[in-house]
Amino acid sequence: MRIPSSLSALGLFLVLCARTAAASPATISLPLVVNQVNRGEVTILSNGDDVFVREVDLAAAGIRTEAMVGEILRKEGDTAHDYVSLSSLSPYLSYSLDEMEVVLRLQVRPDFLQEHVLDLRARRRPVNLQRTQAPAAFLNYAVHGDVAGTVDPSFGYAAEASTAWV
Repeated sequence: MRIPSSLSALGLFLVLCARTAAASPATISLPLVVNQVNRGEVTILSNGDDVFVREVDLAAAGIRTEAMVGEILRKEGDTAHDYVSLSSLSPYLSYSLDEMEVVLRLQVRPDFLQEHVLDLRARRRPVNLQRTQAPAAFLNYAVHGDVAGTVDPSFGYAAEASTAWV
């Protein structure tokens, strides 16, 4: 019988929380949500009231920890990756461990997120675009009128026409 992933993750989370209560740090992988956007899985180290996240995981999620100044608490990890205390980053971000959905949620100030550039210029024409040599013409028109509830009825029209011979 296969257990749904959300229930198995919740069970794993509860076991690790119990282990944390015994004063030994617990390591767990959780989904990370940054400013309400899913950013994949991260490895956390839960140690009582504080949560430590690998600095490379924060960078991969688009959080610029190098721009954060002040007393940032770091802990050396077992795999040559340093862990950063999320509570020591409190002027720059807030966090919560959502126990119902088993997810780590971060709310980060925009000036500490990576910049994203969206190019709105016209895209180049598709490679397979075929231009025909056939002549073309069009006519757009509109007629409107207003006779309801007015003393003087009004009518109007607009038209546009064009032709092209290539």
